Amino acid sequence: MNDELKMFFNNVIETLFPSNITCFMCGEEVKQSKFVLCEDCEKNLPRNNNFCLKCGTPVHSNAHYCLNCKNNKRHFKIARAPLIYKDKVARSIKQFKYENKKYLAKYFSVFLEEKYNEIKKEILPVDFIIPVPLHPTKLKERGYNQSKLLAEELSKRIDIPVLCDNLIRVKETKTQTKLSYIERQENLEGACDVLNEDEIKGKVILLIDDVLTTGSTTDHCAKTLLKHKAKEVYVLTLATTDSDKA
Repeated sequence: MNDELKMFFNNVIETLFPSNITCFMCGEEVKQSKFVLCEDCEKNLPRNNNFCLKCGTPVHSNAHYCLNCKNNKRHFKIARAPLIYKDKVARSIKQFKYENKKYLAKYFSVFLEEKYNEIKKEILPVDFIIPVPLHPTKLKERGYNQSKLLAEELSKRIDIPVLCDNLIRVKETKTQTKLSYIERQENLEGACDVLNEDEIKGKVILLIDDVLTTGSTTDHCAKTLLKHKAKEVYVLTLATTDSDKA
């Protein structure tokens, strides 16, 4: 076998069975994992397995719904998240969101696809994936919309088109970190709008975001889409916070 042919076959083998894959959470070598995680990170992944049947946030009792969903109207049909926002998951999402590690969207989309396949039998066929939008000022500051990157990677995996420029953020809101659920709702009032109602009229939407905290932002987006005659809105986020609220 000549050197060129040998190099060709070596490249093919390396592509199919790469030898230098490292865990995207800790950097250790990965032997075999569809999530590109080392054995330790995959074993200790904070999976979101016991959750509110409406918003998908963790519950720590036999309750079917968290207090936010018991006490407040939700406009999305259901929201789900595969992971809990803590430890290495939280650190990786912060790197993805604030440190320009946009390539992590490809790895994260595997978790989103897995969760989508779990709920597919519970929901109507989805027409469009829509990312939660950023206000232009925030987009300019960050340089990219992390939710859009997740939506685009998920779209490749489940073959549903992304609609990026119809749902828009029209009001720059103050940070919601220390606000209550009601205060968050008031803060978001009028924050989003739809540019082309005909494009979403009668359509089933899968709304994508990185992290669900109280669900206020995704609920406001769902409310806006339904106001403009979307048929139904589901929410899928990469992670959800664990606030021990139920």
